[in-house]
Amino acid sequence: MKLYVWTGVLCDYTCGMAFAIADSVEDAIQIIATQGKTDGHQERSMSEYEIEQIRSEPPTVYELSDKVGYYVWGGS
Repeated sequence: MKLYVWTGVLCDYTCGMAFAIADSVEDAIQIIATQGKTDGHQERSMSEYEIEQIRSEPPTVYELSDKVGYYVWGGS
């Protein structure tokens, strides 16, 4: 399995990020679409438009044996 990270996606006032640990990119997108249910304040499902935003961007892929740290500044 690998860690898939998308940045610069799910943009509103600022862009967000999405990530999943999965066997493939499509598996990762499916996991995000069905299990990643938060906007930071409340649970909600992703729209088809939001899923397509993620699908249109290539993720950064990390092997799970790699040491990696990552952060994203918030803002509005």
